[in-house]
Amino acid sequence: MQSKHMVCWRYRMVDILSTYHPWIFHVADRLRLVKKGRVDGSLDVVVAAFPRSASNFAIYCLKQTKENPVQRSLHTHTAAHVIAAVEQKVPCLVIVRDPKDAVLSLIIREPALTAKLALKGYVAFHTQIEPHRSGFVVATFDEVTTDFSIVTRRLADRYEGKFGQFEHTEENVQRILDTIHARSYKVHGEQAELVSCRPSAKRQGRKEDLAPAFDAPARQALRDEAYRQFDKFRTFAIGAFPED
Repeated sequence: MQSKHMVCWRYRMVDILSTYHPWIFHVADRLRLVKKGRVDGSLDVVVAAFPRSASNFAIYCLKQTKENPVQRSLHTHTAAHVIAAVEQKVPCLVIVRDPKDAVLSLIIREPALTAKLALKGYVAFHTQIEPHRSGFVVATFDEVTTDFSIVTRRLADRYEGKFGQFEHTEENVQRILDTIHARSYKVHGEQAELVSCRPSAKRQGRKEDLAPAFDAPARQALRDEAYRQFDKFRTFAIGAFPED
C-alpha cells in the first residue's frame, strides 16, 4: 500500500505534468510511466472532468444510446487529454461539478489527499482547458445525472449527428448505476459504498465530516478561484459555442 506522502506526490506529479507540461505527460504516457490512456483519431469521444464528476456515468450513457452508441472512448481527468482531443478534432465532452461536492467526494475516495491539494487540481484543470473552449462541449454535473438526453442533444448538435439520444429513464439510469457499483465492489469491497457513484447516506455523512477542511479560512483564495471557474464553465454549458 502506498504511503500518504507517495499518493499526494503522485497525484501532484500527474496533475502538474498533464496541466502545465502536456508534451512531457504524453511522452511519459507512451513510456508507460503514467497510465492514463492516449488520444487518437480512432476514438469516438473523450469524456473529461475533474474526478468525481460523473464522467464514468456519462461514458456508460453514451454507450447505451439508441443510435450511434459509442464504441471507443477515453475517460480522463487530465487537461492534456482535453487539449489533445481539441487539437486532433476528436469529439470531447467536459463535465463541470460544484467544487465543494467534487473535492469532498475525491478526498473520500482518496483519503491521503488534502482539500488544499484537491482544490489546486480543480483550479488547474479548468484554467488550462479554458483557452481551448471552442473545441469541446460542456455539461454540468446536474445535467449529466438528471437528464443526460440534454447532453446527447448538445453533442449531436455540435458534432453533426455523430451521437445518438440517450433515454434518461429510471430503468436505464438504475441499470447503469448498478453496473458501475458492481464493478466498484469487485475492486473496493465494502468500501464501494463510499466510492461508488450511487447515492449513499454513508458518503453524505463523510462529506459533512470533511466539510470544515474545505471551508477553512486558509482555503478562501483557492475556493474563490474554483468557484470562478465553476461559474464560467456553467455559462459555457448553457451558452452558445464561441467562434473557432
